[in-house]
Amino acid sequence: MDSTTASANFYSEFQIEKDAIQEQLSRSSEIDKGHLDQHFESLLSRINSLERKLTESTAFVPGYDQRQFALALKTLKDNLTAQRSNLTPRTKFSFKSRSKKAATAINTKQTKPADVNTAVSAKVSNTITQNTIKYTNVQNSLLTFPQDSDHSMMDVSISNAKRCIIRLDEKQHGVSAVHIKDVEECVIIAGRVSGSILIYGCKRSIILAECHQFRMHNSTTVKLLLSVSSHPIMEDSQDIVIGSYHGQPALSNDNASQHVERPKNYYDHMEDFNWLKQQESPNWRLMDPSIASKTSQALMQLDALTAKEAAASTEFDLYKDLFPM
Repeated sequence: MDSTTASANFYSEFQIEKDAIQEQLSRSSEIDKGHLDQHFESLLSRINSLERKLTESTAFVPGYDQRQFALALKTLKDNLTAQRSNLTPRTKFSFKSRSKKAATAINTKQTKPADVNTAVSAKVSNTITQNTIKYTNVQNSLLTFPQDSDHSMMDVSISNAKRCIIRLDEKQHGVSAVHIKDVEECVIIAGRVSGSILIYGCKRSIILAECHQFRMHNSTTVKLLLSVSSHPIMEDSQDIVIGSYHGQPALSNDNASQHVERPKNYYDHMEDFNWLKQQESPNWRLMDPSIASKTSQALMQLDALTAKEAAASTEFDLYKDLFPM
C-alpha cells in the first residue's frame, strides 16, 4: 500500500472513531451516575488508542495532518475532562503535613527531608484498570510498580504529578506505552518502552526512556535522555535539552548470552512542528554527551532511599539539584 492510500485510510478511520467518541461524550449526562466512571474510562482508553495509532502513522501521514489530528485529540481530551469534572466532582486531593527530620546530605547538598515513611506510597496512589496502571494526583513521592501486577504488558498513565520520582524500569514485565500529562518537577525513569511515549504539559522535569516513538506537546524546561528508533516529535514546547541514552542491553530470545544489534538512535533528530524552517529550532538543543552519559548512569543507579528523601524534601529541587548539569 502506498503512502497516499495509507494516509487516506487513516484519515477515514480516525474521523469515524473521533466522531463516535464525541457522540458518546455528548450523551454523558444521560448515563447513570453509578456507571459514569466506567463510561469515562472507556472513552479515555479509546482516545489513548487513537493517539497511539496516530503516533504509529508518522511514516505516511503528512506533518500538517499530524498536527490537525493531534489538535482534534486534544479537544477530545479537554471535552472529556470538562464533562468528567461537571458530572463526577471529586473532593480536593491534599496531603497531611510532614514532620521534619535532621538534615540529610544528598549529592553533597544539605537538605531537610520530611519523614520518608509518611511519603505517599505507590500502593495508595496507583490504580490498575485492565492492562493500564495509572498514577494520578501524586506529590512528593517515590512511585514504582505495584508488586501484585501480573500483566505481561502494561500501559502506564501519569497525570497531575508534582515533585515525584517515578521508576518504571524495575518492572519484570514489559511496558507497552507511557502517557504523561500535567507533571511538574518530576524525574521519570521509564526504561524500555516497546511502543510510544506521549507527553502533554510537562514542566521542569527529567525523563529517561528507550522507546519506538516519542511525542511531546505543551512542555517547557525538560531534560530528555532518549534512545528512540524513529524521529521524536515536539510541538508548542520550549527549552528542551536532549541527550543520548544508550538503553538497557537487549538479549536474543534464542540465546540470552548474545546481545541483539540495537537500532539507530534518532534522539538528535527532533522534529519541531512549530519550526518548519531549515535552520535549527531555537526550542531545543543537544546535551553535552559526557553529561548525558553521567546523568543516565546516575539515574539508573539511583537508590530508593535517596529517591524518597529527595522527593519528600521541601528544600530540594529535583530538576536542578538531583543531578546538576
